[in-house]
Formats: sequence, structure tokens, C-alpha cells
Amino acid sequence: MKANSTKEKIIVLTGTSSGLGKYIYSRHPEGYVIKTESSERDIQNIQDHKIDVLIHCAFDASIFVSNYEKYLQTNVLYTSKLIDQLQPKKVIYISSVNVYLENDTNYKLSKLLSENIIKDKVDNHLILRCSAITGPTMREESVGSIVPIFKDKNPNVRLSNKSLFNYILQEDICDFIDMSVIEKITGTFNFVSSTCIELEEICRRYDKKATFGEFVYTTPIVDNKKIKKIFPQADRTSEEVLDINYMRINNVIEVQKPGREKVILY
Repeated sequence: MKANSTKEKIIVLTGTSSGLGKYIYSRHPEGYVIKTESSERDIQNIQDHKIDVLIHCAFDASIFVSNYEKYLQTNVLYTSKLIDQLQPKKVIYISSVNVYLENDTNYKLSKLLSENIIKDKVDNHLILRCSAITGPTMREESVGSIVPIFKDKNPNVRLSNKSLFNYILQEDICDFIDMSVIEKITGTFNFVSSTCIELEEICRRYDKKATFGEFVYTTPIVDNKKIKKIFPQADRTSEEVLDINYMRINNVIEVQKPGREKVILY
């Protein structure tokens, strides 16, 4: 968090081993951090402190579940336990637009259960229903990850070329969380870009000759009007988000030519 927002606050952050949680911690390493792999010990170590904010990113996003008891413990009961034992003044929960999927999945139901637990236990909460999250610490193996596409000239993509995604930036989520702590923003927000894009179009955009799989993933189409009213960065397009990531991964330079629009040099 920015110094002026956390100078006298104790913030607990979960899920720091990868993904968004790791990115948030890299920007804001001060304060207490707990990790799901040692949840009981970590909770005990900090539960005597007065926790101002709990940022809950930790989640087991496995598609195939072999141990449902462990999956439930990690993704739902752990959320409840964190709140009960830490008694945070505010909870910020990283949820997913997959809660809008028509078909029920383990991931969707677990996210909805955790959301309801938070709403029931903590009035001062912020729930962010995020689309595909990209950035420096994004998981390469996650569904919709663009890292393999950007790094390989002929990527092997396990999803169908018609799979549809919506991409957002880790840094934008982090900035909004910063703002929500300072300005005391609460509620449930769809954190999505203003456009979606198919995997086939992504590969065409960056001149990639990909091999695709058969499974089609289609991101739920939701609007971001609510968050755009208070956070203009949420009005990015998926194409803009992808261009930013592509330039960073491949050390590409963006230049402004006189009398012309910006040109991205690949």
C-alpha cells in the first residue's frame, strides 16, 4: 500500500506465492503476510494484533479436484476462519467473473460461497469480480495465460482458437485496492476491461502461428460501468492490456511519431 494509506495500519495479505497476491506483496512488502500452506500457524502468529485490512487473494484454482475436503477447506472454510480469528476491520476479496457462468463449477461455487461468507460476517467489505489477470507475476499455467503465446513464436495453446477472454492488469487492481483503503470504498465490483478478445485474434495480433486445442472457454460478458465511475483505469480495452504486457515481456518500445498515432515496434 501507499505509505500514507498504511502508515499506521496492519494489513494481512494472503496468496503471496504467485499471481496477484505475489504482485501486491512485491509492491507493498511491509506488514504481516500469511500463506495458505501454513494457515493455522500463520493465523495464530498474528491474531493478537488488531487487523485493519485483510486482502484475501489465496485460492486453489485447480480445474480437476481429487480431494474435495481439502478443496473446501482451502477455498471456503479458510475464508471463514480468517475472518473469525483475525476480526479484520475491512475485507478485500479477489473473486472472479466466473461467478456469472451459466453452468456450475467447483471454482464458481467456491467463489460465491466465500463472497457470501464475507458479506454475512463483515459489513465493511470490497469484493472484486475480476476477469483474466495479467502482469509480472501471472501464472503461466492458468487458463487464458498469455505468457506462452507471447514467449513462443509457435505456441501450443490448449484451448480452442474461439475461446474468449477479457484481460486486466495486476497494477490496476493494486491501484484500486490502494484507493479503496484511502477512500473507504466498499461493495461488489466487476473488475473487467471494456472489450473481450478471442485467442485466435490475439495470435493474429502478435503474428503467432499457434496450435490450438478443442475446449472453448467463453468469459462471462459483464459491464464495468460501476467501477469506471470512480476508477477511470478500468476503462482499458483487453487489446491495450495485452499490448502493455507484450511490450514488457518482449522489451518492445512504444514510440510516438510526429503527426501520427503511437506505433508499437515489435
